[in-house]
Amino acid sequence: MKIYNYIIIIILIIYLFRFLKSGIENYEDNINISVIILNYKRPHNLKKSIPKLLKIKKINDIIISNGDKDNQVNFKHKKIRCINDWDNNSSYYTMLKFKNYNLCKNQAILSIDDDILPSQELIN
Repeated sequence: MKIYNYIIIIILIIYLFRFLKSGIENYEDNINISVIILNYKRPHNLKKSIPKLLKIKKINDIIISNGDKDNQVNFKHKKIRCINDWDNNSSYYTMLKFKNYNLCKNQAILSIDDDILPSQELIN
């Protein structure tokens, strides 16, 4: 009778692993990502990175934090919000990405500088 108990336990463990694996895969498919980009004196980089970010399906919220009044950018797109942080830049510098977490729509957040070109592999 002990052998039957071991067989039942093994079968239950196999089903448990299959259930957890399918749950994790479905969870990952449903994750949306917010991106915070610090822009400081390099708006030309955003012209390269924003189109790449918009092509990635999991990204549905992009916040561009303008840190320099003379080099601010404004994109007209439903997924993009541009905020002007040049008043806070002298106090926070690169910490602005953390200051603006509360503005994100999603729990998964990618913080990058304006000179980063993220790939699909990075997002995955």
